[in-house]
Amino acid sequence: VIVGEASALSLERGQRGRAELQIETFGKMAHSSHPEFGINAADKMNDLLTYVKKTFIPPKDPFLGEGILVLTSLFSTPLSNSGAIPEKCTAVFDRRLLLGETLEGVSREIRKIIGKASETIPDLKTKVSFPVIEDRCYTGAPIRGNHFAAAWLLPENSPYIQNLREALAESGLPAEISNRSGFGTNGCYFAAEKKLPTIIYGPSERELVHGIDEYIVIDQLLKAYQGYYAMAKRVLSTVNNTMHMKY
Repeated sequence: VIVGEASALSLERGQRGRAELQIETFGKMAHSSHPEFGINAADKMNDLLTYVKKTFIPPKDPFLGEGILVLTSLFSTPLSNSGAIPEKCTAVFDRRLLLGETLEGVSREIRKIIGKASETIPDLKTKVSFPVIEDRCYTGAPIRGNHFAAAWLLPENSPYIQNLREALAESGLPAEISNRSGFGTNGCYFAAEKKLPTIIYGPSERELVHGIDEYIVIDQLLKAYQGYYAMAKRVLSTVNNTMHMKY
């Protein structure tokens, strides 16, 4: 599998996984003119977020990097124009995963931190969950699942990646194997779940992805086209070779 994401025309051979984690804090609603009659769920969340930021130690992998925990969304209910202090506050996190990490392991990790936090934060009531998404395919068939993708890593000496590298070099194109992992792509499905040899290859820089002003340098775009052609030609010409069925 060749995933056509930004890699600055280098061959990226792995990436961290991803889990979307949700934490809710609960309080007691009261009129905002007399907050002492209630328990402000947003205040509890603020205290908890401060504690998590101070105590969470991301696991590390020498190639993939750190299993970071990033806050991506924060909101409370009822809405701020209601004149009431919030009875619930919700925080959504992006937890990047390393090899072998699972939803169960991430859940145990964060629950342990919250358990310690409750020793210093009075009236802390929480719920930890992994949001479930529901959608429909183009056929109308329903799909349902968590935001979860496992990490993966292809060995640098893999026959598959070496074959692709040779194809690029023989075409006079950059043939570098990247010394860093890729960002989030659907390579997690092909490599980690389906166990297919996978690389990430494409034009543009990762620093531009999901930014305000994304762009692709035309020269890189043209070279990427040539690279896809060269690699596809090599793979298809040796389609019966077992190296393409193994890591």
